[in-house]
Amino acid sequence: MLSCDKITCSRGGRVLFRDISFKAGMGELVLVRGPNGSGKTTLLRSIAGFYEPARGVIRWDGKDTRKEGDEFRLFCNYIGHRAGMKSLLTVEENLAFYAAMYQTEELLPAALRYFSLGAYANMQFGMLSQGWQRKVALSRLILAEGLLWLLDEPWNSLDEEGGKLLTSLIKARLEQGGVVCIAAHEELPLKAKIEIRLGKENA
Repeated sequence: MLSCDKITCSRGGRVLFRDISFKAGMGELVLVRGPNGSGKTTLLRSIAGFYEPARGVIRWDGKDTRKEGDEFRLFCNYIGHRAGMKSLLTVEENLAFYAAMYQTEELLPAALRYFSLGAYANMQFGMLSQGWQRKVALSRLILAEGLLWLLDEPWNSLDEEGGKLLTSLIKARLEQGGVVCIAAHEELPLKAKIEIRLGKENA
């Protein structure tokens, strides 16, 4: 269970949003929508523990995530606009790093296979197109066994086939009892249980 209780975030002295509250249980999808600058990324990064809210409490299974620290991060997988990959390392080397960190080395072949990355396994990440870089970044989800996924505009730069594969991956995590929070401008190909709208009304 993920719960956010009256979360307020500001940036540069300006309040982005205030008093955002919701609870998401096992197998539930949360959609965060709003115009650019409304705080969608900030909300996801706050849940992930990368940003300190000005006010409010974020809990996972009833425990304050700020007090849980590294233990909470075992359950939480955040993928933002940046890929989180080293440009000079190959695709396989980058994913192998995450596999070692998550202690899921046995899943590395599956991570390379899911988005058909095999042909690019020995290519430097920085040499890939934006679309293929996105697929490499999303392949981390296969390596990570955490039940909470925080995805910021995850369909950006994906081709039609890649988008369908991502949708299937998210469906599978939800069916396994995971909680998925997605920040997006557009309508999702999945039905969200909870929708958070950020904008002037909560700034």
